[in-house]
Amino acid sequence: MDTLEYKPHYRRKLPHYQPIRTKLFITYRLAGSLSEHVVEKLRQEKEQKEKELAKTTDINERKHLHYEFQRRWFVKGVRLNNLDI
Repeated sequence: MDTLEYKPHYRRKLPHYQPIRTKLFITYRLAGSLSEHVVEKLRQEKEQKEKELAKTTDINERKHLHYEFQRRWFVKGVRLNNLDI
């Protein structure tokens, strides 16, 4: 049984809207949830990809490479492969 009362709009620190039968985007603050060595590996990977992108002169290829890099992290079901967490 759902015990939460539906409110189409409410306010705390920011206004919140809850449209009926709509997908919602949820944001989490994950500060401190990854170990420092994992964060460092992610930083290194990002820097390496940025260098690769800077070498690519074709704008369409650059867009494609950038999309593929972001897709790795922002697609449903992503896992942090090859990282010791």
